[in-house]
Amino acid sequence: MYFADAERFQDTLGVFLAQVMRDPNVGTQFAATNALVKIVFDDPDTTMWMDCRVAPPVVSCDPHAHSEEPDLLLTMSADTGHRFWLGKLSLPVALTSRKVKVKGPSSKLMRLLPALKPVFSQYEQFLLERGRDDLLAV
Repeated sequence: MYFADAERFQDTLGVFLAQVMRDPNVGTQFAATNALVKIVFDDPDTTMWMDCRVAPPVVSCDPHAHSEEPDLLLTMSADTGHRFWLGKLSLPVALTSRKVKVKGPSSKLMRLLPALKPVFSQYEQFLLERGRDDLLAV
């Protein structure tokens, strides 16, 4: 387990995702999905929302940030999410192996794949800048 508690996970992945959505290239591509995305993690238990209906998309770790049903619901372990954003886990493989479960049109999710590739190195750099190189060994 990479993260001891939900607060540390949110302070790492949640902060990173909020930051990267402000990148014009990434944010624009996520906003093009026009989707409300809910990601439910376990180990530690955390809920993140990505509101891609606005530009730039807004990321929230408040489980009650939205009362409406999400367009996409993803469920996975926090470790799986961490490995994914490091670029160490292929989304198609994760979906096939059920490490990541999706409810909703996965076509919206697949449209994001080209936008994700540059984000993987940004996550690694983000971890290095925060002195969390311990999280790079996956």
